[in-house]
Amino acid sequence: MPTVGRNDPCPCGSGRKYKQCCLPKDRAAQARQVGLRRNDEYLWARLIAYAQRPTFSVDLQSAFSRFWNGDFDLEAGEGLEREFIEPFLEWYIYDYHTSKDRRRIIDLFVVEEKPRLSPEQRVLLAEREGAYLSLYGIEAVEANGHLQVGDLLAGGFCDVEDPGLARLAMPGDLLLGRRLGETAWNYMSRGTVLLPSTLGPGLVATAKRSFSAYREEHYQAGWPEFLREAGYVMFHYLYTPEAAEAYAQAPQRKGYYDPHTALESMQAIMQRRAEEAARKAEAEEREADEKEPLAGPPIERTTGGILIPGQSKPAASGSGGLLLPGHLHKQ
Repeated sequence: MPTVGRNDPCPCGSGRKYKQCCLPKDRAAQARQVGLRRNDEYLWARLIAYAQRPTFSVDLQSAFSRFWNGDFDLEAGEGLEREFIEPFLEWYIYDYHTSKDRRRIIDLFVVEEKPRLSPEQRVLLAEREGAYLSLYGIEAVEANGHLQVGDLLAGGFCDVEDPGLARLAMPGDLLLGRRLGETAWNYMSRGTVLLPSTLGPGLVATAKRSFSAYREEHYQAGWPEFLREAGYVMFHYLYTPEAAEAYAQAPQRKGYYDPHTALESMQAIMQRRAEEAARKAEAEEREADEKEPLAGPPIERTTGGILIPGQSKPAASGSGGLLLPGHLHKQ
């Protein structure tokens, strides 16, 4: 977007110079957005630190396995890049029901940490409490870093600001993530991923099937309730062979989220560890066998001191034992 000079005509069409018209208002809006971004980064850092407390260690492991739809431990995910970790962390913090009365991490955080937050941070926290994962179609990409998107599940259109996504996205692409902000700054959450349009039919079908099953047990539930509870099924679809075919049909462009490399990496780590554990168990078994004495007849010592395998112990009187030189029977 071209920069407007201070003495240029104001873009609003008032006929006045920019500095005498909208410049002060625009600068104030920019300052508010800078403050919002800083508070957003601070709040996210606090949420991550809270979510990794030792008290949540079991929940964190359980959530990691569920999100990746497999038996993966946390150590297998330590080498994953940020683009694969942040979608999981968002789902874990905002949606996953912990073992603490099935309350979400963010709900527990509100109770314990909200009093320590500034008013601006509390507003951002409230937005995250109500946000939900959904699938968005990109209608238009603007040069100023804004995107026109439509919610393909819950419905509705909105304008969101995300210069990073705007540099990579094209009309027709998909966004799987959370829309945050209701007033001054609408934007996509940091864990939002960019997907090719070829994945759209499968993702929508998966979500609708799961939503129908969910409504059988939750009468009159809407899309927001379902997506907060089970939106992760759309990530599960991305791991399927059907999704792999859709990825293969998509144009090869930088920026698309493809979890298959992450899955292959974790599977290789888990396989290597399983093989190492098997080798260790075999080595320990061999070592135990080598230490175990060979089985055979019992060895007893006669009164004369000679070891005779299988020989029973001599009688207490000493009679019947083998005599050696220097030994005499007592008469």
